[in-house]
Amino acid sequence: MNRALASLRPFLFAALLLAPALGLVACASDPAPAPAPDPLPEGPVTPRVSYAGRIYLDNVAGAGGSLSPRLIKTQAEYERFVSAIPQRKIQKKQPAPPSEDPLLEMPKVDFPREVLIVALRDSMYVHPELGPITAKDGDLEVQVVYPPLGDTVMAAAMHGVGVYAAAVVPACSGEVRFVEDGEPGQREPEPFPR
Repeated sequence: MNRALASLRPFLFAALLLAPALGLVACASDPAPAPAPDPLPEGPVTPRVSYAGRIYLDNVAGAGGSLSPRLIKTQAEYERFVSAIPQRKIQKKQPAPPSEDPLLEMPKVDFPREVLIVALRDSMYVHPELGPITAKDGDLEVQVVYPPLGDTVMAAAMHGVGVYAAAVVPACSGEVRFVEDGEPGQREPEPFPR
């Protein structure tokens, strides 16, 4: 019997190596499908928590990318977003101290029951504001206000750095619509008259 097993040993070894690759053996169970979010009651939605801070725009929006508000629905998207937050404060005096942005600590967001709503702006000084969030007919409507930049337009700013506003809200089964008031980008200066 031992001689028969000894002659089969190379084949058994190869079969054990190939079985998972061929899908013959389930080594890990597939994750259960995400439960559908509970329907939101009609009316105003209060964010569980809100955040605001600075962000490297090229890392989150891509070079020349969109500053449109976005919805973060998965842990992978959340990690990618947080990786674009500067680890150190952005300031002239160096060495800069570590950033105090609370999102760098990766606070728990219960995906898929919750989502993170994010608005971006390419100014280092004036954050966008997430205004009223309302639920209607299973959809979510988010007001995003971009306050005027005022005198900060003339302030020195690091290229590629902007600001964000984010809020954790319950997920909805319908669409999320963003209603924007103002401009997320800085306006080009008016040319001098000739």
